[in-house]
Amino acid sequence: MKVVYGQFLPLIKRLLVMFLIYFILRVIFLYIYYPSFRFVNLNGILMAFLTSLRFDTSAIVLSNTPFILLSLLPFGFYYQNSYQKILFSLYMIINTFFVFANCVDLVFFNFYRKRMTADIFNFIAIGDDTKNVLPSLLRDFWYVLLICALLTWMMAWLYLRIKVSIDNKPKGGKERLLYALAGLLIFVLCSGAGIIAGRGGTQLKPLKMISAVSTTTPENIPLVANTTFSIISTWGKEKLKEASYFPEEMANRFFASEHKPAGSDSINKVNVVVIILESFSKEYIGYYNEDKRFTPFLDSLISQSLSFPNAFANSKKSIEGIPAILASLPALMEEPYITSSYSSGKINSIASVLKTAGYSSAFFHGGNNGTMNFDNFCYASGFDKYFGRKEYGPEDYDGQWGIYDHKFYRYFISRMDEMQEPFFTSLFTISSHHPFHVPTEFTGKFPKGSHPILESIAYADYSLQTFFHNASNKTWFKNTLFVITADHTGPSVSPKYETRKGIYEIPLLFYMPGVIQPQEDTSVVQQCDVMPSVIGFVKSGQPFISFGNNLFDPHSNRFAVSYLQDTYQLITNKVLIHFDGINLLDTYYWRIDDLLEKNVLSAHRNSLANETNLLKSVIQQFNFRVLHNQLTVKD
Repeated sequence: MKVVYGQFLPLIKRLLVMFLIYFILRVIFLYIYYPSFRFVNLNGILMAFLTSLRFDTSAIVLSNTPFILLSLLPFGFYYQNSYQKILFSLYMIINTFFVFANCVDLVFFNFYRKRMTADIFNFIAIGDDTKNVLPSLLRDFWYVLLICALLTWMMAWLYLRIKVSIDNKPKGGKERLLYALAGLLIFVLCSGAGIIAGRGGTQLKPLKMISAVSTTTPENIPLVANTTFSIISTWGKEKLKEASYFPEEMANRFFASEHKPAGSDSINKVNVVVIILESFSKEYIGYYNEDKRFTPFLDSLISQSLSFPNAFANSKKSIEGIPAILASLPALMEEPYITSSYSSGKINSIASVLKTAGYSSAFFHGGNNGTMNFDNFCYASGFDKYFGRKEYGPEDYDGQWGIYDHKFYRYFISRMDEMQEPFFTSLFTISSHHPFHVPTEFTGKFPKGSHPILESIAYADYSLQTFFHNASNKTWFKNTLFVITADHTGPSVSPKYETRKGIYEIPLLFYMPGVIQPQEDTSVVQQCDVMPSVIGFVKSGQPFISFGNNLFDPHSNRFAVSYLQDTYQLITNKVLIHFDGINLLDTYYWRIDDLLEKNVLSAHRNSLANETNLLKSVIQQFNFRVLHNQLTVKD
């Protein structure tokens, strides 16, 4: 019994401290993001918290494995003060790190709508952005550090109150032998129990984020799980798996990722400019929301363009949005393509396809060179040149991300003046990103709203207006197709845009006065449609790989795909479905149920074959092409 009271019970009590800490973190998380979750009643919240115990158990056991093993070694030195100090230090190092990660998610969830995953370490390692933006993050989100400090203090205080009694130390040779044998038995039993707890139970496969949907909805997965589990469960698990739903020929009937446009006697050699606005949610745009007054210029531009009010981003991150727009590559795996081991493979893009039609190309981003590996990605996908803050020069730096938008737009124009026509260029703005700086010269000029981003949205709209004003005087302007969209959505400020549909809604418009007639197309479209649409408009006739459709073809299929926390989402003109790779999870008729409140899966499962087969085909072809380096058309 001495080994039980001396080692086993203190270990259990110390681990229970972590259960309390995780419970407090979850309560805070729920308090901050309550509108993002879906509960029928109080029982729904209680069920979510009960289910969370399974994820907390797995996270606590997995993260504390070294501490647990060292706490169960059946030897007398366990009772020495020096050894107890080692255990305390190990406990605090491990759990302080993961408590801090969970606290960071109290902020980051507002941007990414998922728990932090292991790819965060790749993001931190890329470029100097983390170092540059860290001071403003600490200033704006100081309360997160306070919460972390208080929880860390509580964790240490409770741990130190759990005393290890020297009276339980074995005395004498025989007692030491019995203690060691009993301790060894407990060590083996606890190791077995730890394996079961770490994998989340005795089921065939270990616990995953998607396992939460057995008791709750996909929207509630971030509440039921925790950041510790999310990081550990995605660590080293980048590799995709083959998805063999259909024979290849049948998969191509549902969706063909290899596009073979008909040849044309005369290529439409217009210039193409794709402007990607940072964090520009549809939610912020007055044209779609009468109570918003932050985008007067973009509102007027939409009314003169081919616009799509039901346009969706393919992800929640810039590092995934850029490949979706420029290379028609959706984010259907846990790690962004740009930082994955697959990024060394060949890939096509608007730039590489138009190059065969004689186009020159360049990508412009006012951020620091190396930001999210955009420069390397652009060169790998066929762009001729990359222009960043380094090429711009040391002036006009915002102190965080790069060059202020209105300044960089002028540079953008000056460089296009030097390019040989026809050209393809893309510019990715930066100023509507945290910390949402507006140049001091514009202090008080723009309206403020309920969130700090809204003033920077108004500034970004003004910058866009100055670009078009200055560009309209250029000789190349009238022969240019302008495409305007967003890399992803920003923080939501209303319930309508908190849903799994709303968090992806962005603007998308094609503007070319005198050539493209103003029209509003209400069909569902996505970022991945930009590439095939541009190539279709130019009529290059060059085959390419794309996971989108030509929006200038009225007969093309229309849909939007995304992937978040082990769940695939497909939105069509008819329904929104969630799929875990094997089973449908839920279904909504989003046009009459904008808040996604009525799951109609049970009543309409048999009528969803077309949507399910389409999504399976996209997943199958995406996984196969990424795994086997077939993201370009073979010669």
